[in-house]
Amino acid sequence: LFHCEVFAFDPTSNFPEIIAPGVTFHKLGLQGKGGTNISLTHSEMYDAIDPTKLRTLEEIVKLLGHEDRQIDVLRMDCEGCEYGVLKELACNDGSGSSG
Repeated sequence: LFHCEVFAFDPTSNFPEIIAPGVTFHKLGLQGKGGTNISLTHSEMYDAIDPTKLRTLEEIVKLLGHEDRQIDVLRMDCEGCEYGVLKELACNDGSGSSG
């Protein structure tokens, strides 16, 4: 209807890859730059998240092959990772890619 793509991420949920037409799910979580020390970007309530399931926004953009695409809407609810991700966006061109 709106000719957009939606990508959903949650390392703690088990949804099918295709949730609905135009909506793709990935069992990954978002973190700010700085490695997999989730204590830097996530609340203590979520310290049991498998750090191998966490990626920076730049890594997710590359994983999807979207380096040359613009992110029109970015909604985050990642229990504290927002701060590291926003810092990452502020330190580059705002696209999630440092290139």
